[in-house]
Amino acid sequence: MCFRGDSWFFTRESGLFSKGLAALGIDSRSVMPGPAKQDDAQSLLRVPYPQLESADFWRGLELDGLILYSWAAPRYLSIAKAVQSAGIPFLVNVDSCGLVSRSANPRLWRRDLLSYLWTKATSPLEAARFISDIFDNFGIRRVARARLNTYEAATVVCGVSPLATLWLQREALGLGKPHLVPKIRYLPHPQMRVFTYSREGKENLLLSVARWEKEDWVQKNPAVLLDAFERFLSARPDWKACIVGKGASGLAAALGKSQSASLSRCEFIDFLQPDDLVPFYNRAKIACWSSRSEGQIGTGAQALCCGCSVVAGNSGTLSCFHHYVSRESGRLALGMDADSLAEALQLEAEAWDTGQREPIRISHIWCNEFHAVNVAARALDFLGLQAPESSNL
Repeated sequence: MCFRGDSWFFTRESGLFSKGLAALGIDSRSVMPGPAKQDDAQSLLRVPYPQLESADFWRGLELDGLILYSWAAPRYLSIAKAVQSAGIPFLVNVDSCGLVSRSANPRLWRRDLLSYLWTKATSPLEAARFISDIFDNFGIRRVARARLNTYEAATVVCGVSPLATLWLQREALGLGKPHLVPKIRYLPHPQMRVFTYSREGKENLLLSVARWEKEDWVQKNPAVLLDAFERFLSARPDWKACIVGKGASGLAAALGKSQSASLSRCEFIDFLQPDDLVPFYNRAKIACWSSRSEGQIGTGAQALCCGCSVVAGNSGTLSCFHHYVSRESGRLALGMDADSLAEALQLEAEAWDTGQREPIRISHIWCNEFHAVNVAARALDFLGLQAPESSNL
């Protein structure tokens, strides 16, 4: 994919692998298709897309290993084949909830994923894709079988949550490829070290951080979030809330909530840089999302690293949250509606009231799992590579 190549890129997912590898004393380069851009970092290499499909190109880089962000999508199989032909061990990231096909989990694919995809199908093209996906999953499963061709080429294939990883393994079994199961492993997206609990006092603050621009509403579901926050704040006058992210400042007015008395205790803040966002996480006790679907939501991982507990809806399309709420780090609502979410928030607030949530412990557990240096070390291990003994692990 052709992303921005400035400092912003190195604060997110694939770019943070470079930061993690650097902390381990390993040189790395990020490679993207397309022409160079003025603000590209020096370590970033942009090349014409056809070169990515050339084994000679990859061989010429003299790499010890590669992390390929391709979702194992069939359209990128030619790149995976080229890397394999070049003799480079490589890891494929599958950033998904794990319900990649009916074979992964037939019941939840039908109940949760299809309903989400139908909600997204707001144009004739999207509706056609939805229908095509159904026919393919009940027919020859062409897309799923093509995805497994990338698994065959890769050294290791990584899901971004334990449950998503399990479902990727089940898909391989369901399609008659049991030999692929051992190479399908769990590896989360890396997070910046700055997301660490500072041990300052936690406040009765409820936080949600996401993209809130209108094109994101189907996924992020802000109407349910505001309804849930309104009900929770009405029940708990000793709490405040804050919603952060692009488009946040216009949410209340756009959704008819600007006159809500309870939401007068909710602050709406547009996009914040990581250093400015950390103090909000460190003050908050609970972080909450109303999303209909996520792969591995990075702001959830950030909140955990800063000692927050998390609350979200309960759906197969939110498999990352099933992991996030483990280890006494939060809870799932009974459903996906505002009443269920508000009830879960009240129960979670009571858990804080009664000393059942320990922010220092929460932060320690999840920093070990999500900080970039630790994720990069696991990736190296999966690829059979080692960091220098003097590395900063």
